[in-house]
Amino acid sequence: MINTGIFGGTFDPIHNGHLALAEKACQALNLDELFFIPAAVPPHKSKFMFSFENRIMLTEKAINGHHNWFVSDLDYSETDKSYSALLLERFIKEFPNRNIFFLIGADNVTQMQFWKNPAQIFNLSQVVVFSRKTDDKSAWTSLPYYQNLQFIDMDEVDISSTEIRRKIQNKEFPVSGIPQNIMYLIKSWQKNESD
Repeated sequence: MINTGIFGGTFDPIHNGHLALAEKACQALNLDELFFIPAAVPPHKSKFMFSFENRIMLTEKAINGHHNWFVSDLDYSETDKSYSALLLERFIKEFPNRNIFFLIGADNVTQMQFWKNPAQIFNLSQVVVFSRKTDDKSAWTSLPYYQNLQFIDMDEVDISSTEIRRKIQNKEFPVSGIPQNIMYLIKSWQKNESD
Protein backbone atom coordinates (compact mmCIF):
# COMPACT_ATOMS: atom_id res chain seq x y z
CA MET A 1 0.00 0.00 0.00
CA ILE A 2 1.29 3.46 -0.93
CA ASN A 3 1.47 6.00 1.88
CA THR A 4 -0.03 9.17 0.41
CA GLY A 5 -0.35 12.60 1.96
CA ILE A 6 -3.03 15.03 0.82
CA PHE A 7 -2.28 18.66 1.61
CA GLY A 8 -5.16 20.95 0.70
CA GLY A 9 -5.44 24.69 1.05
CA THR A 10 -5.89 27.88 -0.89
CA PHE A 11 -2.11 28.30 -1.46
CA ASP A 12 -2.69 31.97 -2.32
CA PRO A 13 0.25 31.88 -2.80
CA ILE A 14 2.15 28.87 -1.50
CA HIS A 15 4.89 29.91 0.93
CA ASN A 16 7.84 28.50 2.83
CA GLY A 17 5.63 27.61 5.80
CA HIS A 18 3.61 25.23 3.61
CA LEU A 19 6.83 23.68 2.30
CA ALA A 20 8.19 23.21 5.85
CA LEU A 21 4.96 21.44 6.86
CA ALA A 22 5.20 19.20 3.81
CA GLU A 23 8.79 18.23 4.61
CA LYS A 24 7.88 17.45 8.21
CA ALA A 25 4.87 15.34 7.16
CA CYS A 26 6.94 13.29 4.73
CA GLN A 27 9.47 12.51 7.46
CA ALA A 28 7.03 11.90 10.33
CA LEU A 29 4.57 9.79 8.33
CA ASN A 30 7.04 8.03 6.03
CA LEU A 31 5.09 9.22 3.00
CA ASP A 32 5.78 7.74 -0.43
CA GLU A 33 4.08 10.67 -2.13
CA LEU A 34 2.49 13.98 -1.26
CA PHE A 35 -0.23 15.76 -3.25
CA PHE A 36 -0.77 19.49 -2.94
CA ILE A 37 -4.40 20.16 -3.89
CA PRO A 38 -5.29 23.85 -4.15
CA ALA A 39 -8.91 24.57 -3.28
CA ALA A 40 -10.92 25.99 -6.15
CA VAL A 41 -14.01 27.33 -4.35
CA PRO A 42 -13.58 26.83 -0.58
CA PRO A 43 -16.73 27.45 1.51
CA HIS A 44 -14.94 29.94 3.78
CA LYS A 45 -13.31 32.15 1.14
CA SER A 46 -14.50 33.76 -2.07
CA LYS A 47 -11.75 36.23 -3.05
CA PHE A 48 -8.22 35.35 -4.05
CA MET A 49 -5.13 37.25 -5.04
CA PHE A 50 -4.34 34.62 -7.68
CA SER A 51 -6.64 32.63 -9.94
CA PHE A 52 -6.98 28.88 -9.47
CA GLU A 53 -4.84 28.29 -12.56
CA ASN A 54 -2.10 30.62 -11.31
CA ARG A 55 -2.17 29.06 -7.82
CA ILE A 56 -1.65 25.68 -9.48
CA MET A 57 1.25 27.10 -11.51
CA LEU A 58 2.90 28.73 -8.49
CA THR A 59 2.58 25.56 -6.42
CA GLU A 60 4.08 23.45 -9.21
CA LYS A 61 7.02 25.83 -9.45
CA ALA A 62 7.52 25.92 -5.67
CA ILE A 63 7.77 22.12 -5.34
CA ASN A 64 9.99 21.65 -8.41
CA GLY A 65 12.81 19.26 -7.53
CA HIS A 66 10.81 17.07 -5.17
CA HIS A 67 10.35 13.85 -7.14
CA ASN A 68 7.53 12.53 -4.93
CA TRP A 69 5.59 15.78 -4.55
CA PHE A 70 2.75 16.49 -6.96
CA VAL A 71 0.18 19.20 -7.62
CA SER A 72 -3.36 18.17 -8.50
CA ASP A 73 -6.19 20.22 -9.99
CA LEU A 74 -8.67 17.59 -8.82
CA ASP A 75 -10.59 20.20 -6.86
CA TYR A 76 -11.25 22.32 -9.94
CA SER A 77 -14.76 23.69 -10.27
CA GLU A 78 -16.10 27.03 -11.37
CA THR A 79 -19.13 26.83 -9.12
CA ASP A 80 -19.17 23.84 -6.75
CA LYS A 81 -17.83 24.40 -3.26
CA SER A 82 -14.63 22.59 -2.24
CA TYR A 83 -15.62 20.02 0.37
CA SER A 84 -12.93 17.76 1.81
CA ALA A 85 -15.12 14.65 1.95
CA LEU A 86 -16.00 14.93 -1.74
CA LEU A 87 -12.39 15.66 -2.64
CA LEU A 88 -11.24 12.51 -0.87
CA GLU A 89 -13.86 10.44 -2.69
CA ARG A 90 -12.68 11.79 -6.06
CA PHE A 91 -9.03 11.32 -5.15
CA ILE A 92 -9.46 7.68 -4.12
CA LYS A 93 -11.41 6.96 -7.30
CA GLU A 94 -8.57 8.38 -9.41
CA PHE A 95 -5.71 7.06 -7.23
CA PRO A 96 -6.82 3.75 -5.68
CA ASN A 97 -4.82 1.48 -3.35
CA ARG A 98 -3.52 4.32 -1.21
CA ASN A 99 -3.17 4.67 2.54
CA ILE A 100 -4.37 8.27 2.80
CA PHE A 101 -3.11 10.82 5.33
CA PHE A 102 -5.23 13.98 5.21
CA LEU A 103 -3.19 16.93 6.50
CA ILE A 104 -4.85 19.86 8.28
CA GLY A 105 -3.78 22.81 10.41
CA ALA A 106 -4.55 23.07 14.11
CA ASP A 107 -6.99 25.91 13.39
CA ASN A 108 -9.23 23.36 11.66
CA VAL A 109 -9.52 20.90 14.58
CA THR A 110 -12.63 22.45 16.13
CA GLN A 111 -13.98 23.57 12.75
CA MET A 112 -14.14 20.02 11.39
CA GLN A 113 -17.38 19.33 13.28
CA PHE A 114 -19.06 21.92 11.02
CA TRP A 115 -17.60 20.57 7.77
CA LYS A 116 -19.69 18.66 5.27
CA ASN A 117 -19.79 14.97 6.27
CA PRO A 118 -16.74 14.85 8.58
CA ALA A 119 -17.42 11.16 9.33
CA GLN A 120 -16.63 10.36 5.70
CA ILE A 121 -13.29 12.17 5.99
CA PHE A 122 -12.31 9.91 8.89
CA ASN A 123 -13.66 6.87 7.06
CA LEU A 124 -11.48 7.52 4.02
CA SER A 125 -8.30 8.83 5.63
CA GLN A 126 -6.14 9.23 8.68
CA VAL A 127 -6.50 12.88 9.67
CA VAL A 128 -3.16 14.39 10.67
CA VAL A 129 -3.01 17.74 12.46
CA PHE A 130 -0.04 20.10 12.28
CA SER A 131 -0.05 21.42 15.82
CA ARG A 132 2.14 23.99 17.50
CA LYS A 133 3.85 23.14 20.74
CA THR A 134 1.86 25.96 22.32
CA ASP A 135 -1.51 24.46 21.32
CA ASP A 136 -3.59 23.24 24.26
CA LYS A 137 -4.70 19.82 23.03
CA SER A 138 -6.73 19.27 26.22
CA ALA A 139 -9.22 21.80 24.84
CA TRP A 140 -9.96 19.38 21.99
CA THR A 141 -10.46 16.17 23.97
CA SER A 142 -14.24 16.66 24.19
CA LEU A 143 -14.57 16.56 20.40
CA PRO A 144 -16.21 13.29 19.32
CA TYR A 145 -13.45 12.61 16.78
CA TYR A 146 -10.47 13.56 18.96
CA GLN A 147 -9.30 9.94 19.28
CA ASN A 148 -9.15 9.70 15.50
CA LEU A 149 -6.67 12.56 15.15
CA GLN A 150 -2.94 12.11 14.76
CA PHE A 151 -0.69 15.02 15.67
CA ILE A 152 2.60 16.29 14.29
CA ASP A 153 4.15 18.96 16.50
CA MET A 154 5.70 21.80 14.53
CA ASP A 155 7.96 24.64 15.54
CA GLU A 156 6.39 28.07 15.14
CA VAL A 157 6.70 29.32 11.56
CA ASP A 158 6.66 33.11 11.56
CA ILE A 159 5.06 33.56 8.14
CA SER A 160 1.85 35.47 7.49
CA SER A 161 -0.07 34.77 4.28
CA THR A 162 -1.88 38.10 4.73
CA GLU A 163 1.42 39.98 5.00
CA ILE A 164 2.82 38.18 1.96
CA ARG A 165 -0.23 39.16 -0.09
CA ARG A 166 -0.01 42.78 1.13
CA LYS A 167 3.63 43.05 0.06
CA ILE A 168 2.91 41.50 -3.34
CA GLN A 169 -0.04 43.85 -3.83
CA ASN A 170 2.19 46.83 -3.02
CA LYS A 171 5.12 45.42 -5.04
CA GLU A 172 7.36 45.49 -1.96
CA PHE A 173 9.95 43.07 -3.31
CA PRO A 174 11.77 41.00 -2.24
CA VAL A 175 8.98 39.27 -0.29
CA SER A 176 10.33 37.10 2.50
CA GLY A 177 8.61 33.81 3.19
CA ILE A 178 8.07 32.66 -0.40
CA PRO A 179 10.47 30.71 -2.66
CA GLN A 180 12.56 32.95 -4.91
CA ASN A 181 11.49 31.20 -8.09
CA ILE A 182 7.81 31.97 -7.53
CA MET A 183 8.62 35.54 -6.48
CA TYR A 184 10.27 36.08 -9.87
CA LEU A 185 7.24 34.60 -11.61
CA ILE A 186 4.86 36.88 -9.70
CA LYS A 187 7.02 39.90 -10.54
CA SER A 188 6.95 38.97 -14.23
CA TRP A 189 3.14 38.70 -14.14
CA GLN A 190 2.88 42.13 -12.54
CA LYS A 191 5.26 43.61 -15.10
CA ASN A 192 3.21 42.16 -17.96
CA GLU A 193 0.04 43.61 -16.45
CA SER A 194 1.56 47.09 -16.25
CA ASP A 195 3.10 47.02 -19.76
